[in-house]
Amino acid sequence: MDEDEKEMLAEARARLANTQGKKAKRKAREKQMEEARRLASLQKRRELRAAGIGGGSRYYRPNRKRRMIDYNAEIPFEKQPPIGFFDTSEDVAMDERHNFKRLRREDVEGVRRDVEEAKERKKDKEKLQKKKKEGDLSMQINKMANPEVAKKRSKLVLPAPQISDNELEEVVKLGLASEEARTIDGSEASLHLLADYSVTPGATPSLRTPRTPAAQDTILQEAQNILALQNVQTPLKGGENTPLRDSDFDGVTPKKAVVQTPNVVLGTPFRTPGTGGPGSTPRSMTPRVGGVSGSATPSAGYMTPGQTPVRDQLSINPEDTVATYSDPRQQQYELKAQLVEGLRSLPAPRNDFEIVVPEEQHLEHMDDDGEGAGFVEDAADIAERNAKLRKEEDEEKRSGDASSQRAGFTNATPTGPGD
Repeated sequence: MDEDEKEMLAEARARLANTQGKKAKRKAREKQMEEARRLASLQKRRELRAAGIGGGSRYYRPNRKRRMIDYNAEIPFEKQPPIGFFDTSEDVAMDERHNFKRLRREDVEGVRRDVEEAKERKKDKEKLQKKKKEGDLSMQINKMANPEVAKKRSKLVLPAPQISDNELEEVVKLGLASEEARTIDGSEASLHLLADYSVTPGATPSLRTPRTPAAQDTILQEAQNILALQNVQTPLKGGENTPLRDSDFDGVTPKKAVVQTPNVVLGTPFRTPGTGGPGSTPRSMTPRVGGVSGSATPSAGYMTPGQTPVRDQLSINPEDTVATYSDPRQQQYELKAQLVEGLRSLPAPRNDFEIVVPEEQHLEHMDDDGEGAGFVEDAADIAERNAKLRKEEDEEKRSGDASSQRAGFTNATPTGPGD
């Protein structure tokens, strides 16, 4: 029979057994279990016999009587210790665990209750004192405002000077030389040719660091706007809306303005390369480094200022002290670029001309030669006119001599005292 049919018969027997008493059910269950054990043992023997292990195989002959010791399976002449009444496997662990030299009374009895309560009271007292110190703000403010509590000031550390003593002496000598030259010849014509290097508020930077530009606190403005909107009255009353401060909403977050302190060292006004002269507009207030003209924002390559530039408003000194060129063509290109930029800065021509005809009264006062009474003729024109007159007189004299000779007159011959 198949397995399914056997299961069906077993279920049928179980149903029939339910009609009987408890004893009959037990008997049927025991019989079924015994049959299952018999089938299991039979299946086991069959599998062992097929593997060549069982007793029914002709190839398997177990050696029941061993005359020699199998050193791979057992220890020779081994004697097992007799089993006692107590287990001794944890004796070593107990010795390590129970160290009576380090043992104290608290380890055996535990922490006493009065000691633990004293520790807790001490902790509570410290917490109360800490809260009292943090909560008393007025006492902290008075303590900070008390002049008797002097804070220890740290040592003032200043950066290294960027201008040496030799450079200062050179600048002073140049200023004295220019002043002496101005005092020697004080005419009006020479004043325009000599530059004025006197110390004036506009020529030298202020000794104090300039203030940073005023910046608006965007977060404070937004907080004030929110507070004003929260305190708005009912719109039924009418009237004007709540005034709000202007905000810049270019992005999701408020715009932050980075405030920077102006750098006075980089903006030296004594010498500015690229200027066309005393009347031209300078391109920058930053000295040129490496042959590149300065700009309002110097690049990272020459952020550190070098030697103090010489004051040269008339551009007399060569540019070798400021810029060095490896190629002369590069210098010519820079000079040409500066000239072009200076010409571009000139205003555009207006082309507005007016022609005025002289009046009749002005013509009457003119002399016969066409010169006015108050007109001062140039010395070069006078010399040229006199030379022209002398040349004409010489030509007339030569023409007279030639006509007398043509008429037959001979020149008188000089006679000596012996003739």
